[in-house]
Amino acid sequence: MTDITKQIVDYAQNDDAVQFRQALYSSIHDRVTAHLDAAKQAVAQNYFNNNEEEVEEPTETNIEPDLATAQDTPVENT
Repeated sequence: MTDITKQIVDYAQNDDAVQFRQALYSSIHDRVTAHLDAAKQAVAQNYFNNNEEEVEEPTETNIEPDLATAQDTPVENT
């Protein structure tokens, strides 16, 4: 048993309802907060990993227009 669990049991055995409730809620709060923080971290990690894969780095081929096709295409005079 952990220290907090021993305290909770002692408070219950001594009929100290106020301290029992505070210790129990504190223990639950700590566990829930730890799980939520872990879940937030996992979501953030997945989000940033997905964004890094989707970002296309500029290269010479996608910055400049394709001059070969532009020269082969006739220009209409109106």
